Amino acid sequence: MAAKTSKQAPKTATKTAPKQAAPKAAPKAAAKQDKGLRKPQVRVLEALSKSGKALTRAQISDKAEVDNAMLTDYIGSTDDAKRKVNDTKLMPSLVTLGHVHAVAPEEDGGPSSYSITAAGRKALVDYNTAVAAKNGKPKKAPVEKAPAAAPAKKAPAKKAPKKAPAKA
Repeated sequence: MAAKTSKQAPKTATKTAPKQAAPKAAPKAAAKQDKGLRKPQVRVLEALSKSGKALTRAQISDKAEVDNAMLTDYIGSTDDAKRKVNDTKLMPSLVTLGHVHAVAPEEDGGPSSYSITAAGRKALVDYNTAVAAKNGKPKKAPVEKAPAAAPAKKAPAKKAPKKAPAKA
């Protein structure tokens, strides 16, 4: 069998235009920096508004149905430096926006707790109004519960005397 030989055409100098660098893409914005709230953040605000008291992260996670680990991003880290980094990288946190107030733990080192601020209540109403306008139907804003007052004691109702069964 004869070996196959390949014939290559001799290279000739062809003139081509110099390659131009592809235009550079615009630098990416540092995450979404719009002022709108994410749905989990809205659920956190609703949970805090409904409770009427300060809640821990675990309680917020249960009531708002939000992953406990993600609360660092949504509410904000307790460490100011980490919170600033996360706010620029991901989204502004509720603490940074002023919608939530962090209550420091007691001296015993318990967990931090969080309560909704007046700005948070307003943001929640604004969000619900915008959603209602978008969907074309009104949605009631959650109402913060007032502290429950002790129920007033009522006088017992007078019962009518029982009649004896009639004998036949």
